Amino acid sequence: VAFRILPEEIFLMPPKGTINLHPSLLPKYRGAAPINWAIIKGEKTTGVTTIFIKKEIDAGNIILQERIAIGSDETAGSLHDRLADIGSNLLMESIDRIVADKVEITKQDEKLASKAPKLTKEICHLNFDQTAEQVKNWIHGLSPYPGAWTSLSGNLVKIFRAMVVPESDSLISLAESDYQPGKIVKLTTQEIYVACRPGILNVLELQMEGHKRLSTEEFLRGYRPRVGEIFC
Repeated sequence: VAFRILPEEIFLMPPKGTINLHPSLLPKYRGAAPINWAIIKGEKTTGVTTIFIKKEIDAGNIILQERIAIGSDETAGSLHDRLADIGSNLLMESIDRIVADKVEITKQDEKLASKAPKLTKEICHLNFDQTAEQVKNWIHGLSPYPGAWTSLSGNLVKIFRAMVVPESDSLISLAESDYQPGKIVKLTTQEIYVACRPGILNVLELQMEGHKRLSTEEFLRGYRPRVGEIFC
């Protein structure tokens, strides 16, 4: 569980096999960051899977799976905690079935396999040149760690939570016509509105490099950006 790759001479030692708990519905999202990528890709459901380990990463035969819904404002952190609770029970049930010789394995369908690669600094660089919903998914999928980052007036900023402004709001037309992605289109004492392509994002929680993570209202008490500045 959340462990490094085991050498073949180790995982072949136990007579009933070696098992692994993976936080996705395998064969989807094989790899190092399945929780993050499920949110980044806008999935509505995910889950946990127990498998017998084989040489190919996350490709072993399935013992058990459990599916859950991903909340509309879910972050990788909150989803991780929910999957940990479910996964612990699934792991114990898998062990009980193995001991009792009551496992009915399911082979993974390679045609349905997808990757969840390691999160690099480049991957975490936030791109506002996509829909507001997609930008929000990137932000929430990388929150709280490693964090989606951007820069504002030369300062590195991490954004941890955001909300898509409803299409009925008049600000939407501004983003579609006159404003470039990443530009701040409106400021209040509590809110920062940023243009995407299309749509507008309301930034809810962020952190300037070298400072604490803050709500937007707290952030704006000490730092006052200007309308027209660009997150890039």
